[in-house]
Amino acid sequence: MRNVHPMIRLSKSRLVAVSKLLAPVALFSMLILSVQPVLAQQVDFSKEILPVLKANCFKCHGEKKAKSKLRLHTLADVLKGGKNGGAIAPGKSAESLLIKRISLPKDDDDIMPPEGGPLEKSQIEAIRRWIDQGAKWADPGAKAAVKKVKVAELPATVSAAITKAGGRAMRLAQDTNLVTVSFRAVAGKTGDEQVAALKGAAAVAELNLAGSKVTDAGLANLSDLVNLGRLHLELTGIDGSGLAHLGKLQNLHYLNLYGTKVNDKGIQSLSKLKGLKRLYLWQTEVTDDGVAELEKALPGTDINRGLVAAKVVAGEPAAAAPGAKPAPKPAPKPEKAVVVIAQSSAGWSYAPASGIKGEDWVKAAFNDGKWAKGKAPLGYGEADVAKKKGKTLELKGQPILFRRKFSVEKKLIDAKKKFKLLVASDDSAVVWINGKQVDKEEANHEAKYWNRTVEIDAGLIKKDGNIVSVLINNAEGSSDVYFDLQLETATP
Repeated sequence: MRNVHPMIRLSKSRLVAVSKLLAPVALFSMLILSVQPVLAQQVDFSKEILPVLKANCFKCHGEKKAKSKLRLHTLADVLKGGKNGGAIAPGKSAESLLIKRISLPKDDDDIMPPEGGPLEKSQIEAIRRWIDQGAKWADPGAKAAVKKVKVAELPATVSAAITKAGGRAMRLAQDTNLVTVSFRAVAGKTGDEQVAALKGAAAVAELNLAGSKVTDAGLANLSDLVNLGRLHLELTGIDGSGLAHLGKLQNLHYLNLYGTKVNDKGIQSLSKLKGLKRLYLWQTEVTDDGVAELEKALPGTDINRGLVAAKVVAGEPAAAAPGAKPAPKPAPKPEKAVVVIAQSSAGWSYAPASGIKGEDWVKAAFNDGKWAKGKAPLGYGEADVAKKKGKTLELKGQPILFRRKFSVEKKLIDAKKKFKLLVASDDSAVVWINGKQVDKEEANHEAKYWNRTVEIDAGLIKKDGNIVSVLINNAEGSSDVYFDLQLETATP
């Protein structure tokens, strides 16, 4: 008989017992190993979550409407929640109200969405995994960070051509050769000939041709600007037939076509731009159908169309059928908001944040007599500033402080009216009223009317001596900044 080490000399019965003990451990280990790849797979917010929220949630809980005081169009709003608290608890889907509501039975009164039936099981599971993975929100309105790309300096000949044409070129940051190029100040004298000087300039990361005379054919000169991330073509004469020249620009994440003749056919060539995060199509010839088609190819792109007029059907109203009940009396007209501070109005004071210490500047007693004055909108690098006859600022590439004093009619104070604050900013804004912070936004984005809408409690505002103070965050090397604000009474 062969010698066996004392430590492993076991009887047959003991071997069976040990094997039974270890079997569940082995099975559990196999299960863990098989599940790990599934858990490790990250949910793609832009492709799996945002389209579901847009299609099913934003109508009632978005930027324009907040049913039950709940908005779901930004991560800050999702975390803030509504009357019932936060919508999600990052990392804890089982404790998230959103999951509980979308998982209810079809006939439950509280199921979300209430119309169109429950979400598909795969959609609910994707949202559950997204929350468990930390609810990372790829903000489509955020400016893409400047990549540290190894690129040669802008050739001296190109730089000279830009200067000769009246344009300007500025580095995006001190540690990169990438530049922003703008012809906005000489737009009326800038056409295809001037743009041709940029051909092959890999250092160009941002290009402003707003209001210029560039044509669709001239866009061919941009086809090999491989690092181009932001392109302003608003208020030009293009019709979109030349947008196909942009198809190779995979770093392009921002494109402004506002006020052009671009149509449905023209924008379909943009479907190749998988990195596109924000597209402006306000006051173009693009239709609802055209936008819907493009959204299929670019589900993660925020397509901004501004205010789209509702369709009006012409003709006389149909006569009531015999014996029909008389039509109900029209509902009373909604109460009209009283504007306290109108958008695009004068009276603003501003200064660079670097020159102000402490937080006394948000208080009414602070003396801003030496600050510069101007009419909103205030900023630079944005066509709307000049269009609305606002103040163009020289404070480039740095955070900026704004202040304005205001009074309110006594009858509004006596009626204990609530107020609504509307903010348009590029980039993010922090707002105080009478020294109290009423809104803070973290994400960077382009300006639109309105980026933020905030309800202000009646007790915070008095008849006289009020002050609204605003900090606009603006990164070093930024090509634009924008600020406008309106304060009005909140209507039911």
